[in-house]
Amino acid sequence: MSERPQELEDRTEVPFEDSQYKNGKVTPNTIIGWDEKGMFLYEKDGSSFTRTGDQSDEDQNPDQRPEDLEDIYFAGPTDFTIYHEIGWIDRVTVRRSTLNLIERHYPAIREHLPLRLLLQYLLLNRHEIKLNSTWEGEGSPLPAEMLAAVAGRLEQHRSRNFRAKDMLWWAKDELFDGAFAWTDWDWHPDSWQRRYRRVKELSIAPEVTAAVQQERKTPVTETAERVWFDTGTKYTPQSASDFRTETQQSVQRQGADILEQKGGPEVPRAIQTYLNDLPVDGFNKVVRNHIDEAYAAAERLSEEAPRGDQDLGVRHARTVLRAIEDCPMPFYEAKLDTPRLFAPGSLQLLNREVRAALVQDWTLLDLKSAQLAVCAHLWEADPLLDFLRSGGDIWKELISWVGLPKPALKKALYAITFGARVEWAYGTPPETLTQALAEEAALSPKEAEEARQNLLDHPLMESLHRAREQRIEEIETEGSIEDCFGTVMSLPTGDSQEDNTNRSVLTLLAAEAAAIEMRLLWPAFEEVIGNEYRCKIMLYAFDGVYIKPSDPTREDLWVEKLQGAVAQQAEDLGIPTRLELEES
Repeated sequence: MSERPQELEDRTEVPFEDSQYKNGKVTPNTIIGWDEKGMFLYEKDGSSFTRTGDQSDEDQNPDQRPEDLEDIYFAGPTDFTIYHEIGWIDRVTVRRSTLNLIERHYPAIREHLPLRLLLQYLLLNRHEIKLNSTWEGEGSPLPAEMLAAVAGRLEQHRSRNFRAKDMLWWAKDELFDGAFAWTDWDWHPDSWQRRYRRVKELSIAPEVTAAVQQERKTPVTETAERVWFDTGTKYTPQSASDFRTETQQSVQRQGADILEQKGGPEVPRAIQTYLNDLPVDGFNKVVRNHIDEAYAAAERLSEEAPRGDQDLGVRHARTVLRAIEDCPMPFYEAKLDTPRLFAPGSLQLLNREVRAALVQDWTLLDLKSAQLAVCAHLWEADPLLDFLRSGGDIWKELISWVGLPKPALKKALYAITFGARVEWAYGTPPETLTQALAEEAALSPKEAEEARQNLLDHPLMESLHRAREQRIEEIETEGSIEDCFGTVMSLPTGDSQEDNTNRSVLTLLAAEAAAIEMRLLWPAFEEVIGNEYRCKIMLYAFDGVYIKPSDPTREDLWVEKLQGAVAQQAEDLGIPTRLELEES
């Protein structure tokens, strides 16, 4: 890092909370500087400079024990609503023999719930986190929010009165006997770009590693000795029911608050209520009948993936499968920055190949080329609209042009249409077009970059990209969007209360398209709401739905009915798409 400019040497450092830069209120003359302590703000003609916020522990090396560290004791959360408040950990079950083995190696978890939950995250939950790039622990994120949650100090964290390193040093001393180290936290003025502390060293007993890997590869549904990791109590039908009820109530409360903030859009609210009120029996049945086949599908993914068990998709599939065993029914959460409804740790977010094995008794209806059709319509990409309206098959066209398989191209087009940056820029998250191509098609960085350029050189993609950039400029100029449900979303400004959100112009771009996608599917929900005894939409998958008619002999009639309803909606909206029957 560069030295602090000489012109600042005689200037006063003003605490961030007292500075004119607080809440992003800067002027055109504001300059960003760097020195050995990190980032600061100053004005060329001013007499002071300001640190941009809490600094990392750079002045206190993470490998050096803090001088003010005394005896630490955290009681942990009083209930398990933390699983719904943060996205880092989930409730999970294991075999009693596995938990006994872990407790023998790490006896501190018998007495201290925070240490038990932290170890659960490191052994079981962290493999789902996409920010993690390794298998045995190195590089796993250690976000302060998660550490505060397991310590029972979320409120203190949110009021900036929680020191994450206290929790980490406690674990280092009590749990790992010193064999635990982490990297520093790197501050950035944009909250979504902050670099989490990460595990630098983690020594897990080989016996425990082997037992956990076995847990991740095999189902526990029929295991009599199944227990909850966080409490050590037996998994029973009643405890499963209690967990399901708590989850449903929490999700509905949160959803009501969020939808109210968004102006109470009726369609997302009605879809969420319908899905979260479905009977649980149908979900229990697919787990009971097909969970072994789903685990086998995950094993095939591992065998086919270049990195085997270390592959991100494989780790994600196995983690979600265990979550589905513990709570088979998805519960859908509303989000502030998108109309889409998300059901974490559920069938909805399970890898498509693995999900197909689990829900093989359901029927999948997908919107054809929905992302492209919606975005071409919204952004007025006329060449692409004309191509789709004439019956053109975009996948055949692009496969022939780029020479990559459909899954890679679908992921790439998702990156373009739903908010990812087309080119990499410093500090951006990994959902870039080049990385999407590299991950799905196992390409080298050079090959992925060549594929990206080749894809964007196609006249239809060039048209789409140009229209997208024009729409981005319009949103930046207007400062907001209003989606088809009447929800207004604004870009944060220095005077707004949204300065600390992750919202960006790409967020608004994606939300605008996602609302239309949901509007297209709404007539299918209208057909089944009130007719659940005849046909149910069992799963909402963003651009499609899985249905289950009560009478299998009437499946064709229901497919035709839902297709007709969506076709009329698409025609009314002027979007060239339709609901197609696909194999799960």
